[in-house]
Amino acid sequence: KYLIDTDGFVVYDNIGEGGYGETEQKIQELLVELHVRLGANGAPPAPAITTPASAIDVAFEKVGSPETYFGSERNEFLVNGEKKKRGEQTLTLPDKAVLNGLALGGSWDFSSEFAENKTAQARINYRYHAKRVYFVASGGAGVEVEILRDGRPLGKAAGKDIREVGGVSHATIRESRLYELVNDPDGYGTHTLEIIIKQPGLKAFTFTFG
Repeated sequence: KYLIDTDGFVVYDNIGEGGYGETEQKIQELLVELHVRLGANGAPPAPAITTPASAIDVAFEKVGSPETYFGSERNEFLVNGEKKKRGEQTLTLPDKAVLNGLALGGSWDFSSEFAENKTAQARINYRYHAKRVYFVASGGAGVEVEILRDGRPLGKAAGKDIREVGGVSHATIRESRLYELVNDPDGYGTHTLEIIIKQPGLKAFTFTFG
């Protein structure tokens, strides 16, 4: 998020999720500044805040996992590889998942913005605390993935981009976009997510949570 004042200068930025209260406070300060510069009397009018009918209700104070990046530029949550390193790494999943720890299995090629699996049956493990899990990824003509949570199919917790076939949770990753993997009707909790990637060529960018 970037805020630009009336002179065209960037006066505030916040990268990634969070900082909502701080951003709102800065917006209010800039509105007061603009009000004064326009020579208006009194305090600026309070902004009219409306919530779109389609907005997803998120209790941010209950989300215990941060936005998590795969690319070498910002992969500080990687637990079983060399962080900040570009190029290929062959990784073995650890025996135990740690909260907010990104673990990869198989051969992966790290660029600054994403990590791409070079072998079939590569894996992504992540233990999170949230209600919803989103995955920013791309897969060209299509890469099939199987999703497990706590070692089982998602079932009623499947997100809108998941299809349940024969008791197995699947997703097809194609165009570069945000995929909803988990939407748990039971609410917020701690779980281990496992993604099994059937073919090479998935580009993993980010996990986000709601």
